[in-house]
Amino acid sequence: MKNRQLLVVPALLVLAACAGFPHAPAPVKLAATVPLAADAPDPAVPGGGAWPAPEWWHRYQDATLDELIGQSLANAPTLQTAHARFDSARESVRLAGAATGAQVGLAGDLSRQRLSDNGLFPPKLLGFNWYDQADLGLQVSYTFDWWGKQRAAISAAVDSAHAAAADRSAAALALASSVAETYYGW
Repeated sequence: MKNRQLLVVPALLVLAACAGFPHAPAPVKLAATVPLAADAPDPAVPGGGAWPAPEWWHRYQDATLDELIGQSLANAPTLQTAHARFDSARESVRLAGAATGAQVGLAGDLSRQRLSDNGLFPPKLLGFNWYDQADLGLQVSYTFDWWGKQRAAISAAVDSAHAAAADRSAAALALASSVAETYYGW
């Protein structure tokens, strides 16, 4: 009877331990298209109200405007900052991906040391004053993604890279729009 009681307690503890892990929340599904207030294209707007192309100002066929916007995009500090944020986010994706899976490391060390004349063992007793020590190590590891932590880190880094790319595109669009508005206002 006591043996059964001793077996029931560990079995209940194992079951309780397994039941305590929460499930990972489902990822948010974003719509493929952006819902805009005015979905119907306006026939009065050139291009039919569609989202502007990356180099939308070329449709005006004005060489001066092309040159002004090209110079402003090449020399704008806000765009350089946005590019730096995008590059940083892209490297974060690379680093998050590098932390998963198998990893191999190799380390080596070589040192030459002199024995103290006043140490525990005098050099005369040992027969030498200098000695060399070499260490070589190989480390192999594999990271198991049991609960999706690495997968979530990679997904977060990819989302940050997408946000940085959108920020970079928005900065370029705002700058080009501002230059074109000022040019035609002048």
